[in-house]
Amino acid sequence: MTQQVDSTRIDELDWTTLHAVYLIGQFQTLTQAAKQMGVHRTTLMRHVNSLERHIGRNIFERSADGYTPTRFGAELIEIAKRAHDQFQMLAQDRRDTDSTLEDVITIAAPNELAFLMAAAISGIAGKFPDLWYSFVSLPPEAGDLPDIVDIVLSRSKYPAADFIAQNTIDLKQSLFASMAYVEQHGLIHSLDDFPKHKFVARLTKHEGEPGETWLMDRISPQNVVFRSNAKQALNFAIEHGIGIGFMPVLVAASNDNLIQVTDASEAWSTPVWISARSSSRRRANSERLLSEMVSFIETNNIPRHRTGAASDHAEIISIS
Repeated sequence: MTQQVDSTRIDELDWTTLHAVYLIGQFQTLTQAAKQMGVHRTTLMRHVNSLERHIGRNIFERSADGYTPTRFGAELIEIAKRAHDQFQMLAQDRRDTDSTLEDVITIAAPNELAFLMAAAISGIAGKFPDLWYSFVSLPPEAGDLPDIVDIVLSRSKYPAADFIAQNTIDLKQSLFASMAYVEQHGLIHSLDDFPKHKFVARLTKHEGEPGETWLMDRISPQNVVFRSNAKQALNFAIEHGIGIGFMPVLVAASNDNLIQVTDASEAWSTPVWISARSSSRRRANSERLLSEMVSFIETNNIPRHRTGAASDHAEIISIS
């Protein structure tokens, strides 16, 4: 049975927490993992305890021999490993110390938009073999960014004077369920079926998520079995069958295990601003890269035709 998560005890899930889980999974001891991260072992323990409260399940079994991942923990470690490998690739600097920074493009984005940056870079990197990339996490409150930042992805127009908003993309959202969820709870055939199902949602109403406001008007709070203020945690919960929830179409498109439940209403789209620094010495390269990123996102910002097992549940509910 899916566990109800106590929303008052959820801390935000961020890359530091996932990185901690990944390292403990690699070393299976707090001491070695903490040494690798450069933090005290009690700090690392807090990250793990926080995440276990976040998910509502044990990630590790503790014993005198160390930390052994549970089955659920092993799945989470694999996801953290993929994220670790991807960020390592994006953040690496050119080893030739004599090369100039003209070849390195630095992109800043909130953690919840990191997937969009990574997806775009992976889709177009082959067109720019001489460019290198690094990623900077953008704080929720706008502020001064390091001079090295060339491109910013944000939920609203970035207010810094030296950033020019080049493009705004409406990121399409839809309700998705995993194959595991459907196998356990069955299909949704119409909006009337919503009260019979389990959902995941943000801790509180979020101005940037109009789809969730629409959903909350059609279900009771008891239908929401998992809440979080971290988008990464919500996506993880959907992918692992905890409940049905909103996910960017661009994210779901790469996962054949996800089933689209409703069509992607234009009213649910969320704007993403992509801005370039006008004073950057790398402006020419960053503007070329930005143009390709926008083109890739717009091309892939549409629902995908499903193949394989997911195609058996391809009926999508129209909400128009």
